[in-house]
Amino acid sequence: LVEGVRHVRSDTILLLLIILVFIPSLFVHSTQNLLSVFAVDVFHGGAVELGALGAAMGIGSLMATFAIAALGDYQSRGRINTGSIILVTLALTFFGITSHFGSLGVSLVVIGVMGFFNTSFRLVNNALVQSRTPDALRGRVTSIYVMDHGFQPLGSLVLGALAEEGVLGVKNAVVLAGVVAIAVTVFIGLRFRQLWSLK
Repeated sequence: LVEGVRHVRSDTILLLLIILVFIPSLFVHSTQNLLSVFAVDVFHGGAVELGALGAAMGIGSLMATFAIAALGDYQSRGRINTGSIILVTLALTFFGITSHFGSLGVSLVVIGVMGFFNTSFRLVNNALVQSRTPDALRGRVTSIYVMDHGFQPLGSLVLGALAEEGVLGVKNAVVLAGVVAIAVTVFIGLRFRQLWSLK
């Protein structure tokens, strides 16, 4: 494990790719845990509305899977990867903004777009990480890479606390999460421009 950590620290690009994967876990996936609140308190529905929100995100994810697979051995992985992570944070912010209008139809489209770019990012980012990792260290680096799953409950805890009535409320909490996520991803994208040219 220590050897894996050393390798990640020695490769700045690999380290950045691993840092990027923590962003959806902290913000996007944490928002998924609040969809039941959106279904009931924002869209004044129940199981049907919750199912529709989950299905819209799932359809977007499925479309992204087919789209990335159809690209085959594409060369612009860096552009797709960095662009997708920025776009998914934008979609998250728009989901929070559009929910203020209480329009389920618009929110379904936005959350579908969010699912599309989230899956696109994860597929391409994973491919980039695997391609930069020596075979002998693949298991150890992958173990570090999937540690992002442990941050989802942490993000859910913070987002859930902010979503309480009397604090920010669920809609404003998601908008804030999106804005913070945009700031982090745009900073990384501008500061480390070599991420855009990865193949």
